[in-house]
Amino acid sequence: MRGRAQALAAAFAVVALAAAGCGDSPEDTAHDNGKAVGEALAQIGDAQDVQGLTSGTAALRQAVSDVSDDVGARVRRQVDAQRDSLNAVVGELRTAITSDNAEARDQARTKLQDSVQDLRSRAGSFAESKDSVTNSFWDGVKDGYDG
Repeated sequence: MRGRAQALAAAFAVVALAAAGCGDSPEDTAHDNGKAVGEALAQIGDAQDVQGLTSGTAALRQAVSDVSDDVGARVRRQVDAQRDSLNAVVGELRTAITSDNAEARDQARTKLQDSVQDLRSRAGSFAESKDSVTNSFWDGVKDGYDG
């Protein structure tokens, strides 16, 4: 009987240790971070007015700032480089949306959507690195954008 009790105690200890070790892997965290960035990009690309654009850019800023340290400096540099080019286009669209010139609004919206789609496409090429965390992040961007 004593042997059975020891075996049961050992089994509980193994289960407790396994449960304590459970959590998101760096790849899971990176994918979740990327998905939030992709969702924000989709929101920006779909913006029809200043309020939608403002909401989307706020979501993108938050998503980028929430990128985990597990994702690493390399992905942060890639995100920051894309954010800079996207910010320029967002500024143009913000100006155009408030304009009375419908043609200027349409051109700015098309340019923004092209830039967002370009970033979505770049996510595909970035996701082909030898780093599983980087791949997971950019796969998350694609999933969030396409979702």
